[in-house]
Amino acid sequence: MKRSNALALRLFATRAKLLDAIESEQEARARRHQERVMAFEARASTAISSGKAALVVPLMLLANGDSWFNYPLVDNGPLCRDTDIIVKLGKIGRPKPFILSVAHWGDTSVDELALPKQKRMKEQLQNKANWGARGKPDAILISAGGNDIAGDQFCIFINDVQAGRPLNRARLQEALGMIEASYQELFDFRNKYAHGVPIYGHCYDFAVPDGSSPPFPGVGPWLKPSFDFSGQTNMAANKQAVADALKLLKTLLTKLASKASNRFHLIDTQGTITRPSEWANELHPTEATFEKFADVFRRRLAADFPGRI
Repeated sequence: MKRSNALALRLFATRAKLLDAIESEQEARARRHQERVMAFEARASTAISSGKAALVVPLMLLANGDSWFNYPLVDNGPLCRDTDIIVKLGKIGRPKPFILSVAHWGDTSVDELALPKQKRMKEQLQNKANWGARGKPDAILISAGGNDIAGDQFCIFINDVQAGRPLNRARLQEALGMIEASYQELFDFRNKYAHGVPIYGHCYDFAVPDGSSPPFPGVGPWLKPSFDFSGQTNMAANKQAVADALKLLKTLLTKLASKASNRFHLIDTQGTITRPSEWANELHPTEATFEKFADVFRRRLAADFPGRI
């Protein structure tokens, strides 16, 4: 019993340190963002006072999401550096957008709309130093739903080989209901704290369940183990099962985007990857391919905010 208690205390201490590290990282991101906004505001004021043409105001964006918005590895590692869509989007465009990100790898849609994350988003939205003269972001970017399905829980949605086709669509539809609830909560949150601000989401791409993962304990693989456990060894059928699952997610997001009052826009990212070499592992694109996805976002935002990105 003493050994069990000691283990529990170590686990609690480790979790507390992790949460502290995440909080410190989020605070550092906010400080860097505010410094950029302040510097731009100073340049804009100087331009006006000196009689020069007014500066084009870059897009001000709030981002929340999972590892597609916060991927801390170069390709499949072991080198650690953020290489995700948000990092790449912040480096392209004329002018380059200002993005305050509260995204964190591993988050499910539920994590992204749970109380701690809502508190963090509310705090950042109400801090006018984040948004310049407009006082609120031009748009909110969201990456949500992938981790609700992929991972150890993926086995719930995979039939035993004796049942036939790998994907259990009925169970997956139940999980999609929770994802939809998270998005609906995001819309309500936006209406309360950033009224009128549009939200942009995406639908990932057709992951390959080949078992590839970073060289770190407990980090993936996220798909193949569930197929293996269920006796599903037909790679073609398994790839199709993953594609079908992602298409069902896209169908849900398309439905949400079709309701005008949601002010939600789906950026269709499925089919962006055209070669297996563009995947770093089962779930994540290579660094170069993340930039490809970032440009898909940029083009959509440029169409909706001409001259701002």
